[in-house]
Amino acid sequence: MAKYDSIPSHMRDELQSYLEKGTPIYGFLRDMMEHKIYEAAIRADAMNLAAIPNYISFMYNSIPIAAHGSREDVDRWIVTKALTIEVPRG
Repeated sequence: MAKYDSIPSHMRDELQSYLEKGTPIYGFLRDMMEHKIYEAAIRADAMNLAAIPNYISFMYNSIPIAAHGSREDVDRWIVTKALTIEVPRG
């Protein structure tokens, strides 16, 4: 799976959970995954603002194309990943 070193440390868990489990994302990260860079820049804290080029590189080089794009693409990723998680039986 992807290496998260280029992503600010306070965002790594949220991004990893989105990519691996389909955990819904909001705000800055949602805007980034939907390719809404202008909106993301407005919402970004100082660390994320400086890291926007890193996010773009990360999306292009390290994660599936299906995980980002339009709002519908992001919603589809969330639903698809959530449906593939195995629930322990006990």
